[in-house]
Amino acid sequence: MVIAPRLGGRRRMTAEIALLNRSALALAADSAVTLRIGSSQKTYNTAEKIFEFSCNQPIALMIYNNVDYVGVPLDVVVRKHRVDCKQKFSTLKQAADEFVSYLLNFKRTADQEKSYFAAVLIDKYQEIFNKFYDEFAMSSLKMKGKKLSLNSYATLTRLITAALTAAQTTVMDDFLTDITLDQFKEAYGSVCDDAIKIVFRSLDPSSEHRELLYQLAFAVMRSSDGSDFLTGLVFGGFGLDDLFPTLHYFEMDGIYFGQMKIINRSEIDIDRNGHLAQIVSFAQKEMAERFIYGIDASFRDDIADFVSKVIDKIAETKPRSFTASEKRTIRREVLKSFHSTLDQFRGHEHQSILDIVNFMSKKELAEMASALVELTSAKRRFSTAQETVGGPIDVAIVSRSEGFIWIKRKHYFDRESNPGFFNRVYTPQAVGDANGQASESRPAGSTSGS
Repeated sequence: MVIAPRLGGRRRMTAEIALLNRSALALAADSAVTLRIGSSQKTYNTAEKIFEFSCNQPIALMIYNNVDYVGVPLDVVVRKHRVDCKQKFSTLKQAADEFVSYLLNFKRTADQEKSYFAAVLIDKYQEIFNKFYDEFAMSSLKMKGKKLSLNSYATLTRLITAALTAAQTTVMDDFLTDITLDQFKEAYGSVCDDAIKIVFRSLDPSSEHRELLYQLAFAVMRSSDGSDFLTGLVFGGFGLDDLFPTLHYFEMDGIYFGQMKIINRSEIDIDRNGHLAQIVSFAQKEMAERFIYGIDASFRDDIADFVSKVIDKIAETKPRSFTASEKRTIRREVLKSFHSTLDQFRGHEHQSILDIVNFMSKKELAEMASALVELTSAKRRFSTAQETVGGPIDVAIVSRSEGFIWIKRKHYFDRESNPGFFNRVYTPQAVGDANGQASESRPAGSTSGS
């Protein structure tokens, strides 16, 4: 079997913030890392999530969620790339694309790629099994090792088909378009069989079920919906052609048939005629969204659900006054008006914050980024939720003039007890280059800004 139980490994369920204006980019991240071993979890507050991406120009990289890449901690890969790469990038997208190419060329085995997909697939299959079990637990049907009855056979078929239909609606048009289902089965059939054996071992699924599960696996592989094991990459700073900072970010969710699965790709480019400032939150966003917009997405959905139920309750008080079609129309129009009004409120709150961010100094950008991460950390600490955000907050500023600068940074060792480290890594500031950008003289292969 190719399934690797260690894949869950280190997960950074985290809160991260990026603030941009025409002067600089500020990045802030907490230090929580969750170790997932089987069904057990443990959280430490020691993780590094912000890195200096290049020694040649002011670009930072921030990562979130899964921090292992084909069995190697991603921070190790990032630092190795920084030493290996001598290239300068015209744009942030070019830097991001080069890093993806570097990852694709990083030494790995077919089993490591398949282990990743096995974990993704087990999660998806487990969702179906849990729904199946819940339906029959409610009807007091005892399944203990028995063959599927006609009723349960049809239920399992229905649940798999529903999951397949949902996954097929999210299949990406530009990913693995030249791969057929037969080619997928040849390469990943054994992974599917192992996942089926683990999740559906008590049900003895039929050949029809297996065929549907193969199709579901292929659709999941090509889906734009990310898995719990994806890795978020946030590139921020200045390309050679950039006067103002740019933020380029996306999520990678496995390597299949030699191609990296990249989803949710986006870019924010600060300029004089468009965005003058922006705030972007990553991973656990709810508290930052409440500050930025006045309401977070989850709370918004809860209110919309409540409004919908109130409309139904009102309609029920006059059952003969409205037809079913009229009730649907009323609900649709009221919800449309509700969302429109709420969007206006969110937009006003958002813009009022951005108007302030636009004129912030570098120091104030750093303070605000740190405070937004601390909001989420405090909410987790003083609630019943698991403390997946916490520990020291690292903050970095990237500007065209000073480059990558740490504002707050934790060390796993005491600075005063290790003067040799700083003598080894940092040398006196060199004279700035022709553009006025200060640079540090570093020994070859140094890890400054790690």
